[in-house]
Amino acid sequence: LISSENSKESLFVIANEKPPTEVTRNYEGEFVSVENQAVYNIETIVPKGFSVVSEYIYKNLDFLEKFEINNLSENKFCFEKLEPSEFHIYKLV
Repeated sequence: LISSENSKESLFVIANEKPPTEVTRNYEGEFVSVENQAVYNIETIVPKGFSVVSEYIYKNLDFLEKFEINNLSENKFCFEKLEPSEFHIYKLV
């Protein structure tokens, strides 16, 4: 949840923070490339006292505000699958 003292609006971010691939060290100290996986069946509740107004969609180097939210039911977000680095940004009031 990202908010400001001067605003009644907040941003709520849901994300799979893992990158699609990353370079790490294995037990022998060698650098190896690792492919991260999607996460499945994610459910998260909208913070108490907030209502979802819209979702921001990143497209063509800009954010578009979308007011139809498909994966919200009874103040709970449900995602069947989040790919590595996939994120969703929602405006709350």
